[in-house]
Amino acid sequence: MSETLRSDILISGGGLVGQALALALAHHGLSVQIVDPADPVATIAPGFDGRASAIASATWQMFEVLGIAGRLDGHGCPIRAIQVG
Repeated sequence: MSETLRSDILISGGGLVGQALALALAHHGLSVQIVDPADPVATIAPGFDGRASAIASATWQMFEVLGIAGRLDGHGCPIRAIQVG
């Protein structure tokens, strides 16, 4: 049986930007669906190379407004220096 899902917004991509956008839109009362081809089980596997992400101060302020900054606190560290070569 197929099921029809209805929402105000469909976001393609469940990375950092897609998920942040979904939270912001939901915060404003919109229903949101995210579609992403990545296998969620594979992305949390011990050998997964998730790389690092830098979160800019403006993005962090948005996370504070959305109420998620506290959940992320302690899972990262400030970037004190960057070497580009």
